[in-house]
Amino acid sequence: MSVALALEHEAQAAAATGPAAPPTPPFRFAVLFSCPYLPYPGGDRDAAEWGAMRVPSLHVAGRRDDEWFEGSRAVARENCVDGTATLLVHDGGHVVPRDPETVGRVSREIARLVRESREV
Repeated sequence: MSVALALEHEAQAAAATGPAAPPTPPFRFAVLFSCPYLPYPGGDRDAAEWGAMRVPSLHVAGRRDDEWFEGSRAVARENCVDGTATLLVHDGGHVVPRDPETVGRVSREIARLVRESREV
């Protein structure tokens, strides 16, 4: 839902005309766990046609998550402006990781997003 909200915001901002600046994105950054690859609303087109979101994002995906791993990679690669998405892969499945090493990695990435969002 978060990705769809950000992409819809981008579409509305792109469609806006006139001297007004595009509205502020609905959030400063996104942390997404096991994100699905979104089908295009029309149903018969590639999800990449949604466009790309500008908000910085962290995508956390389990290598053994057969259903959602490739979706997470695809959203990070195809639906995010270059340089705004970080893909963090852990060795688990469709779970929020709890092992200390991965929790530390996720925490450091979230802290980076918070710092960078304050600089904007």
